[in-house]
Amino acid sequence: MVTHPLESFVEFRKDVEQSIPTRFQQQVNLFPDHVAIHTRNEQITYQELDALSNGIAQVLLEKGDAGEVPIALLFEPGIPMVSAILGVLKAGRFFLPMDPTSPAARNTAVLEDSLSTWLLTDAKNYSAACELASGDSQIINVEDLEKGFAEAPARSLANGESLACVLYTSGSTGVPKGVIHNHRNFLHSIREHTNSLRLDSRDRISLLAFYGHIAGMTSIWRALLNGATLCIFNLRAEGWGELPRWMIAEGITIHQSVPTLFRQWAQALNESHRFPKLRVLHLGGEPVTIHDVALYRKHTKSDCILVHNLGSTEVPTFRQYFITKETPFVGNVVPVGYSVEDKEVRLVDEAGREVEYNEVGEMLVKSRYMALGYWKNPTATSAAFFPDPRGGDARLFRTGDLGMMNSDGSLQHLGRKDRQVKINGIRIEPAEIESVLARHPSVRQAVVAAHADAHDEKQLAAYVLAAPDQKPTSAALREYLRALLPAHMVPTAFVVLDQLPLTTTGKVDYSALPAPDFNIRQSGVPFVAPRTDIEKTIARIWEEVLGVPGVGLEDRFLDLGGNSLKAMQVVTRLQNALEYVLPLEPLFNIATVTLQAAAIEEHLAAVASQDESDLLAELESMSEEEAVRCLAALDQSPEGKRHTSHWQTEGVSKAYLDVRSAIPGSELEVEVMLKLISTWCPSPKAVLDLGCGDGFLGRMILKHFPGCHVSFVDFSEPMLAAARDKLNGSEHATIIQADYTTLQWISHLRDESFDIVVSGLSIHHQTDVRKKQLYGEIHQLLTAGGVFFNLEQVASATDNIAAVYHDYLIDHLHAFHCQSEPAGSRDEIASGFYASPARRENILAPVETQCAWLQELGFRDVDCFFKVFEHALFGGRKAPLPPC
Repeated sequence: MVTHPLESFVEFRKDVEQSIPTRFQQQVNLFPDHVAIHTRNEQITYQELDALSNGIAQVLLEKGDAGEVPIALLFEPGIPMVSAILGVLKAGRFFLPMDPTSPAARNTAVLEDSLSTWLLTDAKNYSAACELASGDSQIINVEDLEKGFAEAPARSLANGESLACVLYTSGSTGVPKGVIHNHRNFLHSIREHTNSLRLDSRDRISLLAFYGHIAGMTSIWRALLNGATLCIFNLRAEGWGELPRWMIAEGITIHQSVPTLFRQWAQALNESHRFPKLRVLHLGGEPVTIHDVALYRKHTKSDCILVHNLGSTEVPTFRQYFITKETPFVGNVVPVGYSVEDKEVRLVDEAGREVEYNEVGEMLVKSRYMALGYWKNPTATSAAFFPDPRGGDARLFRTGDLGMMNSDGSLQHLGRKDRQVKINGIRIEPAEIESVLARHPSVRQAVVAAHADAHDEKQLAAYVLAAPDQKPTSAALREYLRALLPAHMVPTAFVVLDQLPLTTTGKVDYSALPAPDFNIRQSGVPFVAPRTDIEKTIARIWEEVLGVPGVGLEDRFLDLGGNSLKAMQVVTRLQNALEYVLPLEPLFNIATVTLQAAAIEEHLAAVASQDESDLLAELESMSEEEAVRCLAALDQSPEGKRHTSHWQTEGVSKAYLDVRSAIPGSELEVEVMLKLISTWCPSPKAVLDLGCGDGFLGRMILKHFPGCHVSFVDFSEPMLAAARDKLNGSEHATIIQADYTTLQWISHLRDESFDIVVSGLSIHHQTDVRKKQLYGEIHQLLTAGGVFFNLEQVASATDNIAAVYHDYLIDHLHAFHCQSEPAGSRDEIASGFYASPARRENILAPVETQCAWLQELGFRDVDCFFKVFEHALFGGRKAPLPPC
């Protein structure tokens, strides 16, 4: 069981006969003003979400009975999506989640199979909903509804037995099948998660998965049924490269992911990455490896727990394994763990007899809390769900998974008994792909199987027998499937065979299928060599990510084996290679190197044009003498470029505040610091790390500029002790304990001067008056042409940033005080801080005020000091510093 750092956990009692809205309403009553959902662009409190979903419920009730069929939802993850789910449940109905990114043909098939004629959506997906819906369908755009306060229905219209949703999964018959859940099943699952993970209202829970998958549903209800905050990350729009920074910025405490995605971003982390708030890393959906455990141990704090989870759409979470930094393993197998309350796993042989310990058998799950069956499919339901022959009201579910029980009661997952596979944590029935592929006019027969690529990641391969006088190409077959199936079901490789290998009984011998070469070009287009630098950069990155040599201008990314995860890798590497923040979403939809290069060039041209306009406007505001001096400085700058800042006129944008620049050790902070130091002062001799904490920033400077000497100053002896330990007696470091809240601290530096002063977080706990004095004292310490890198966060024009930053600061202060006063509560620390002068004067000082202070004190080029991160991202220093 996971322990919470501050025990305010309240047990979720075994009351699962209520409805989901009833449990949600309890959280609304307890935490009305707490943030329920937070995205990059907006957030909503529990009280506001309650009112919004009440309005949707009222509209549904006013429109009459939808019949005994689900109400379809077509949304991307966000506030409208969750509001619609709650509104449907409050109206006593049940919902069918649909993915806007799936092909229209696939969504149409699901909609027809569900018999649904009601469809909820938002403005972004309204036109797609209209195309999907039949003539007698009712389509409701939830964003058109009145946003005023709405009362909930007078009585609960649902109970534990009421249907909650239908989740469609890949079907072994070639047709998707809908898994039916009631309120009781979800509540029982969330009760188990709440109690084992000790979830409470302070948790911030990430949502990455599509809400139509069981993992997405679990994340939503984990948060909203415990008063916690659901933090939604648009993985497709922002990419996995941004995910670690987002997790740190949002203070994520519970993060759920499939192992493949976790590996993608965790392997790219450097030593500086730590996740200070993360206490549970939950991996499920596919096997966890020893390598995954090693990554978890390397990049999470000492008390973070890794949870290895085994479940299915039909039976969410029936085994769990809690892994700590000290958990021992024998060999390379990571068990899926031990039993979950009210869910028993039996292993049986082909005859249905239970096997002994250390013997392989098929997993059967016994429980009262599992899916009711498959929508309008009694044959499939009776094959998978059946009564327990030993009696009782619990049922058995045939998982199709093979397992082996260890003597200690832990379970090993050994893969699928049938041909079902999981790719990136998503369950796929190859038979469904085969059924669609066989309908192509050039295909006589098709077989689909999963193989490991050079990186040991599973990929789908299609084996095709051509129809008479036909020569199917990989490009044509891929394009055909792309219009009918979700992207994750389109095979990476296509192999045309003369005949399929057969067993002695005449069945396809899957073990004899030739292993496909995932590292060859399957695009089927002539090779055209890249010409421009950007085209060459794109082609090289495609080759590295896809493992395919000789990428040409007209090659299509998906035809070369690309998928959404690899697309995120490409965009992240492009941003690093070009040193520009590129628009992510459009690049996913661009097919070829040529088109992607054109889009990037157009974006960069627009940025340059805006820079030129900003420069002209700035020059017009100067005197003639000032303008001449500015232009002369530009001519001397690298490549004659000038990158302007938007902060002074617009305030700090949320995109940069989310980086949490004051957190020591963030990857972006290191990149920015080193880049700016190299530009501004290529060979620093003396550096002051003020408010150093454990000295991370100063140590990074020492590492990259070995010729310099760094003085580490902090008022905290525990912090300095940590710095001493990590510096390991370096002769290039001086450690000084000094209280810079007083005027005497500067005397400890013995009239030294510094090329660079780096301010840590703790100097910004001071009042405005003291901070202004500190800036003046720092000015005295700088050499002519020296630079003060002030990592303070300043006031934002974006709503709610101040509240988020204050929460972060209180957590930081509490962690510090716990070193000497472990019993001190966070609330006591918060109360003391909020009554302090620093709070009254607002530690998030306005940009204009801070810049005015620095100018009064004699600093030059103030535009850079408070825009360190923005300047680094857009090209670094804009002009040489004149001597003081």
